[in-house]
Amino acid sequence: MDTTSPVRDALSREPIVEDTPGRRLFQLIRLKGMRRTWVAEQLQITPNYLSKLMNGERRITPELAVRIADVLGVPVNEVTGG
Repeated sequence: MDTTSPVRDALSREPIVEDTPGRRLFQLIRLKGMRRTWVAEQLQITPNYLSKLMNGERRITPELAVRIADVLGVPVNEVTGG
């Protein structure tokens, strides 16, 4: 059984300057082809707050990481890097 994740594989090919939860969030949204406004709506946060999460200006809490993973359809460790 193949245990590799296509999203993780794509992330590993991305040139990452800084591997942070916010950067991974940015890349996951882009790789999934989702609109940021839609993701923010699903998370019940503002697009501005989502931007701050992606830019590292706000911390992604464990609870928010679970919600993000659910919305993006990925395992939590792909959001947190853990």
